[in-house]
Amino acid sequence: MNALRVCLLLFAGMFLSVNPIPAAANFGFSLQPSVTDIRVGDAFDLDLVLHDAFSLAADDELLAFGLNAQILDGAGLILLGSSVNPLFFDDTGLLDLDAAGSAFPGIAISDDFPGDFTLASLHFQALQAGAVTVEILSNLSTGFEGVYFMANAPVAIEVRQQVTVSNLPLPTAAWLFLFGLVSLLSGMRKRL
Repeated sequence: MNALRVCLLLFAGMFLSVNPIPAAANFGFSLQPSVTDIRVGDAFDLDLVLHDAFSLAADDELLAFGLNAQILDGAGLILLGSSVNPLFFDDTGLLDLDAAGSAFPGIAISDDFPGDFTLASLHFQALQAGAVTVEILSNLSTGFEGVYFMANAPVAIEVRQQVTVSNLPLPTAAWLFLFGLVSLLSGMRKRL
């Protein structure tokens, strides 16, 4: 089954890899944070949302997508993994990308599926305080990055989101320090 999906993805990548067409005015991507108050040590998600997916052609089908994320502005975040929308087969590990999915047959527009939806959720952990930018810039020449449709040429995913990570609030940090100190003292007392 995996070999068949790889063959279909390779076919889609080679056959549909023509020059990308300009996207319609409503078509686009965004990275939406799952929470607004991110603190050092927190785990959080950035949802990659495809907006107005079928503004290029209402009768088209969405076949696949793939992406790699970059963390800019230092090492304040670490990418823990991703979750692909259940409408797609999860091809992330198969294609060695940060997130990838395919749907054969493709996903078509309908009353239940208007065209705005989350392709994948990228899972991060905040390591240090500061402003950090997460960027996705597709390399269409790889044949697996970008968004692939049945009738239209591939479209590159190009989106950035700045995330601000703040320090632990002082009361929380003080409680953690106090708990650690009490644990250390009680451990020393047991040894004596």
